[in-house]
Amino acid sequence: MLKIVGGFAGAVVLAALMVPVLTGYRAVGKETPPAATLAADPKATADTVRLLADNRGHFRADVEIESRRVEMMVDTGASMIALRYEDAEQLGLLRGRVAFTGRVSTANGVAFVAPVRLSRVKIGGIILYDVEAVIAERGKLGANLLGMSFLKRLSKVEVSRNALLLAK
Repeated sequence: MLKIVGGFAGAVVLAALMVPVLTGYRAVGKETPPAATLAADPKATADTVRLLADNRGHFRADVEIESRRVEMMVDTGASMIALRYEDAEQLGLLRGRVAFTGRVSTANGVAFVAPVRLSRVKIGGIILYDVEAVIAERGKLGANLLGMSFLKRLSKVEVSRNALLLAK
């Protein structure tokens, strides 16, 4: 019974990653489930991406931001793309003055985020320009989130069984 309650509590925390609130979700230990694969789809076009769910039921993908690869978890509850501080640093987004002026409530308390605009975000054949995002403070976000600032600009975001279809 305790395992079931613990599992349910974990699912609730994951579901609340951002609404538009960043949480302090962290993968247990250093194990991270592999990114979902881009599935071959005979009906796919250059502007269509089909992702398969990972073993936890999450849709993860390798996304290019500013022409560099970063693993992200698709999160329709996230109002914007949210980047881990550590990944934003590797992407070169922390050069110059980045102000952590946005304040959000998380499962771990209040955190600050820095609003940024990404000049180019690419997943498969889908490329969007000038996309809103936030960078979380160091250590405050366990996974990069592909949120609604990207997803709402697509013509289709559709889940069917264990696949997610994205279309420009």
